Amino acid sequence: MGLFSRWAINLLFFSALAVYGAGLAVDIMEIDAAQYASLSREMAETGDYLEVYHRGEDYLDKPPLLFWISSTFIKVFGPYNWAYKLGSFLFSVLGVISTYKLGHLLYNKRIGFVAAIMLATSQAYFLFNHDVRTDTVLTSAVIFAVWQIMAFVFYHDKMHLIGGFVGIGLGMLAKGPIAIMVPILALSSYFIGRKRYKEFFRVDWLWGILIVAVMLAPMSYGLYTQFDSQPTKEMTFMSDAGNRVETNISGLKFYYWTQSFGRITGENVWKDGSPPTFFIDTFLWSFLPWSLLAVWAILWRTSNTIVDVFKKRKKQEWLTLGGFILPFIAFSMSSYKLPHYIFVLFPFAAIITAEFVLRALFEKPKWWKGIMIGIQALIPIAVIAACHFVLLVAFPTKNVFVWGGFIILLSISIGCFFSKSKINQVVLSSALAIIGGNWVLNTHFYPELLKYQPSREIAEYINDNNIPKDQVYVTDSYGFFSLEFYADHTFYDAFTDEFMLKLINKKEVWVYVRENRLDLIDEHFPNNEVVKVCPAFHVSALTFDFLNPETRAQTLENQYLIKILL
Repeated sequence: MGLFSRWAINLLFFSALAVYGAGLAVDIMEIDAAQYASLSREMAETGDYLEVYHRGEDYLDKPPLLFWISSTFIKVFGPYNWAYKLGSFLFSVLGVISTYKLGHLLYNKRIGFVAAIMLATSQAYFLFNHDVRTDTVLTSAVIFAVWQIMAFVFYHDKMHLIGGFVGIGLGMLAKGPIAIMVPILALSSYFIGRKRYKEFFRVDWLWGILIVAVMLAPMSYGLYTQFDSQPTKEMTFMSDAGNRVETNISGLKFYYWTQSFGRITGENVWKDGSPPTFFIDTFLWSFLPWSLLAVWAILWRTSNTIVDVFKKRKKQEWLTLGGFILPFIAFSMSSYKLPHYIFVLFPFAAIITAEFVLRALFEKPKWWKGIMIGIQALIPIAVIAACHFVLLVAFPTKNVFVWGGFIILLSISIGCFFSKSKINQVVLSSALAIIGGNWVLNTHFYPELLKYQPSREIAEYINDNNIPKDQVYVTDSYGFFSLEFYADHTFYDAFTDEFMLKLINKKEVWVYVRENRLDLIDEHFPNNEVVKVCPAFHVSALTFDFLNPETRAQTLENQYLIKILL
């Protein structure tokens, strides 16, 4: 490759793999990842793959591919953290390889290789490989599809055509129509930029559409039989405006329109009032340590593109720029936004940034390099400050394993920064710094944090004490999705009419409740006993008061496992 020495490549590979491996072992975090894990476990238990249910009720939110993959591993290996996450991790490897291949195809091996490093060491990639949602599969399927279709355009090999549309089909099975819209916007940008308008009218695309239709057929059939064919079926839909009951539900319309495009048209009931700039802030932290370089690269590429158009010069490669900016604008128009929505665009951002960095280091004036080094100098400093806060203040530890890995990686990072190699100063130093930071997160911070999501502890208590699981009920406690996953059982809600009927002929039951439900327990069941109490916190909504040990106790709410004698 000529950019990095062999020791640097080996160090990057093994250290990143170690961090990802540690992330696979981290407990599953509420709410989304835990819900998907619980659903996958239930699917493995029931064998219902075409019609999707969760906690015995109809599920209509996300397409089923993640659940199909995770339930398969859970069925084979059991309900373990790594079993739920393994499929997504393998997809993320595919995403890194596909980013390398696309960068190589559009530019050269060096740009593809640096882009792959940037994607694999972006904060978002570390995050969604331990807090697993549908976005890992979506991101990898989309970039695989774009690489394969571009390879077909270049080499006219039908296998690449098949691969591209299989990728689109997988992406749509993971998260709906966004998986076809991003490739369309990216590829259209390339065709227009290169004035290859005939590409829009290839007959081959019809074969591709047929491939996607065949892949979507099982999901579509399941949606039709579960919803469209039963117009009298009632479902309760939750939204930020409250719950509402609907009939005449079309699962097909929901997946193919409302869930995605409805966020822009306003048909989707979820609205959060977030500003159009929401994803700019998100990008700045989630694409670390490359985000500032990426902003510079995107602005530079955009300005050059505008000049090229007005001066009628030979166009640059527009695929990655259009593939990033056009969906980014569309997402920013959405009425409901969450940070992980834009992660699907990060392979394009990685290629744009890699091309810009190598051009700046080896072709541009020296002051470009000086600015880049100045920007990237902030990364080791920020990582050192953040990790020292975690290791010395938030969750103090003397664990040699945690400290040792952190010190070694940051020391090498700093050494690379002060080396004579331009690429080591900008790329290798930052990559090792962020790997070192995530080493601390995955081996220490998240395990300590998730002690305040006590569902695994409660599940182990239930298992160790042979408590009959069909006599355990839950309320709106933090972590009951993950409780079901770790206990390998579906628990039903307490204080419902069904619950009261089930109490007949039982001598005792156990209820997992929040502190604010204790009065209700005492009122209806005075003969009760607290058998387990755990301090809890909503771990996906961190606050400084929680991270500060001196004020942490004020932020906690106890969770109780209570035995009720009837």
